[in-house]
Amino acid sequence: MSFTPAPTGQHHPSGVVLSFARKGRVRTLRLGPLALSLIIATPIFVLTASAAALCWNIFRDDVLVSLMRRHGDMQVAYEDRLAAMRAQIDRVTSRQLLDQNTLEGQVRHLLSRQAQLEARAATITALAEQMGLEARPPAAAEPQRHQPAPAPLESRPAQIEKPRPVASDKPLPEGFQLRSGLTHPPGVSGVGPDKPEPSTNQDIAILTRGVDRMERDQIQAVAQIGATARRKVSRLKEVITETGLSPDRLSTPSGKAIGGPFVALKADPDGSPFERELSRMSRDYEAASRLTQIVSTLPLRRPLAGRLEITSSYGPRIDPFLGRMALHAGLDIREEPGTPVRATAGGKVVSAGWSGGYGNMVEIEHENDLSTRYGHLSMILVAEGQYVSPGTILGRVGSTGRSTGPHLHYEVRIDGEAVDPGRFLRASDRVAGVR
Repeated sequence: MSFTPAPTGQHHPSGVVLSFARKGRVRTLRLGPLALSLIIATPIFVLTASAAALCWNIFRDDVLVSLMRRHGDMQVAYEDRLAAMRAQIDRVTSRQLLDQNTLEGQVRHLLSRQAQLEARAATITALAEQMGLEARPPAAAEPQRHQPAPAPLESRPAQIEKPRPVASDKPLPEGFQLRSGLTHPPGVSGVGPDKPEPSTNQDIAILTRGVDRMERDQIQAVAQIGATARRKVSRLKEVITETGLSPDRLSTPSGKAIGGPFVALKADPDGSPFERELSRMSRDYEAASRLTQIVSTLPLRRPLAGRLEITSSYGPRIDPFLGRMALHAGLDIREEPGTPVRATAGGKVVSAGWSGGYGNMVEIEHENDLSTRYGHLSMILVAEGQYVSPGTILGRVGSTGRSTGPHLHYEVRIDGEAVDPGRFLRASDRVAGVR
């Protein structure tokens, strides 16, 4: 076999001529360019495919792992993006609900404080009346200029719905009602439902400042009541001390026919500013109330009306009948016969009749072991065992018993011992400025 290339310069395509000789016989095989290219390319392709197959078999697991990892990373990134979008949606929704709930919560809080201030106003009014003060309700918040007349504060639902006014069966003190301009629900006038209207927030702020101001006024009112009670305690102690008695040793009288279950006043010394002030005031108020009740039982009124003409004071004197030194146990007050004699304090009549040198005499037993005697009466108008109130007419001025002329013999006794009635009469002048 021999290989002979085809002659060049001919008009047929170039190629390769293969000659095969066998037993003197020659065969020629002409290969064109295409066939030659296929013969050359086939081994290369086979080698390349074999190499690729070998590489695939060797690195297939790594490639698959890499592809799966890439796919997993893409899936995780996609899920993270979805989660971020959901979180953003949740934040927007939560902000909407928070703003909505905040507005409603502020309104409910204002309504709660309004009811609390209303209850406090009744307490302050009662305390002020008992202390003799004029209770003036705190002024409501003034509306700003160029604003329409405010409407009653309303509690509104979150969605667009006609507001419903809050009903109350209790009468409110004058100027005590909360006012506001909450007339537009959220989401109206170009404001999204996730944000309250600026005007609504402004109205809430105005109302909050008004309620705060009313609360401060109430705290000041309680402080004023406490200051008044302290001044009253001081003056009442002066009155009692003037009589020679000790305020701390006197007991509180049983008082009027009143009662009921005990309900403690909410006055926590560690609570709100109002409760702290109320707790401080309570101590002074209780002290003033106690001393007021005690003073009301002392014989601090005048036994005779008008100016008293005292003809003989308490203490040592020359006895008008014997001309010797003696202890005068009371006051002699000159007055026209028949002038009404009145009880200087309430109590029980323990004696009403003739009593030796006293003549016609009335004796009244008072609280704290005090008693008073009224002697030389021309007429007795009460009976033994009778309970009398201050100012009750006991009898009339006379000159019975050891008397040189019409007058009233007036005594004050503590535990049966006579004391100077003049101290009680002088103290009675102070009482007029305390009550």
